[in-house]
This record gives sequence, structure tokens and C-alpha cells, in this order.
Amino acid sequence: MDCRAFRNQHVAYVDDFLPGEAVVAMQRHLLECERCAAHDAKIRRSLLLFRNLPPVETSPDFYSRLSARIESERAAPKQPMFAARGPGIGMFMGVAASVVTVGYLAAASLHWTAPRGDVVLAPVVATEPAVVADVAPRTDTSFHRPAGPRTRRAMGRSLLRPAGHNLGDA
Repeated sequence: MDCRAFRNQHVAYVDDFLPGEAVVAMQRHLLECERCAAHDAKIRRSLLLFRNLPPVETSPDFYSRLSARIESERAAPKQPMFAARGPGIGMFMGVAASVVTVGYLAAASLHWTAPRGDVVLAPVVATEPAVVADVAPRTDTSFHRPAGPRTRRAMGRSLLRPAGHNLGDA
């Protein structure tokens, strides 16, 4: 049993409404989990304190006074209820729309969204890769690269390197 399942069933466990198998699982979890054992102890102490409180005794004329008060409230003329809850959702939506509109107009009139002049790109330097001719056919048969012009991929890599830094043309 995990802690979530324990806490979900704890009220039924304390009130002794669980079947025997569930009670055994709860007791086993209490022995294994320190946090749930502390939670169980707090709940049981609180219930013990509450159950040991002295009973509240009302005065002998409490019921008659309560009945008279209820009747006087029913007989009193209804006064309009003043709901001082604050502004409603309509007011909130109106203020939010106004703030967005003012922000849009300010941005448009002050040209905050306009581009700031011409776009200048960084200069690009391109070099043409050196063409290397095969001098002699390879005699090493362990390397199976065909002799001939370099592949596009190798040429593309050489374009990315500065001139004179082409590595591994062999």
C-alpha cells in the first residue's frame, strides 16, 4: 500500500469501517511508513481530545429564545441585500481590453514595431576548393574508397574551411 491509498482510506480505518484485509494492509503500512504513522497518531490524539470534551449544556430557556428570534427574523421586513463583492467579471474584462488597446495604440504611434533601418548581412567569403588529381592508383585494398574526384560531401566540407585548410584529401 502506498501513502496516497493509506490517506484516502484513513477515515474509514479510524472509524473501523474497513474489511479485515484492508485493516491488515493499513496496519502493515503504519509499521513501514513513519510519516503515515505520525499522521495516524495526530488524528487519533485529536479525536481523543474531542471525545473527552465536556458536553455543552444550554440554558433551560434556550429553545424558547431561539424560536422567538427566528420568528422575529421572519416577521421583519426584508431589507435589500447589498452585495459589496467588488467589481464583477465584466468590469475586469473591460479594463483588460482597454489596457491592451492603449498598449497597441502606443506601440503603433511610436513605431516600436517598425524595423530599425536596412538589414545588413555579414560579408560572406567563399573560396573554390582545390582540385587534386590522383597521381597513382592505390595499391592498398583494405581501404575501399574509389579513386576519382572527391564526393560532394567532402567538397561541401572543404567549402566550410578557410582556404589552405582542406584536410584529408587522400
